[in-house]
Amino acid sequence: NDSLIQGNSGLGLSAIAFAVNRGSFSVDSVLIAENFGFTFNFFAYNESSATFRDSCMIGGNATIAAAFIGDDSQYIASGNFIDGLQSTGCPIGGPRLFKEDPGAQCFNGGTTCDGTCEIMADAEICSISGDTMTPTISGTPAPSIIEPTTPPEPTTPPIEE
Repeated sequence: NDSLIQGNSGLGLSAIAFAVNRGSFSVDSVLIAENFGFTFNFFAYNESSATFRDSCMIGGNATIAAAFIGDDSQYIASGNFIDGLQSTGCPIGGPRLFKEDPGAQCFNGGTTCDGTCEIMADAEICSISGDTMTPTISGTPAPSIIEPTTPPEPTTPPIEE
């Protein structure tokens, strides 16, 4: 609530806020500005729920869509404003939330990801001023490559006679 999320970079498949496996999140009165490289700003999947109210997305990009909602997940969106957020899946000029079609299996081994772009932003102006807010900026960047580690071989303790 009443936050500014600005100047962050996503890495790989990523989102600013996400809920999976019956999780939930609520974004109320949040200004999201000039964040780049996230796949989605918001992501809800596998019987999860997401709420976006009275928030703004200004500039930056989301490589696929402003938000992704799985076919078995729910969302509430009201009073939101989006301006200048670039995305390829639900581009500028139309609805910005990608809702997965029933049975599409976008993240469960499916070969295609079918869905529709739905309305997420219905406000004409952003009602939040970030002038007095301190931005939430990501900390130390995550490594770009994570090498798997091999557990050590079990050892047999010496037998005492």
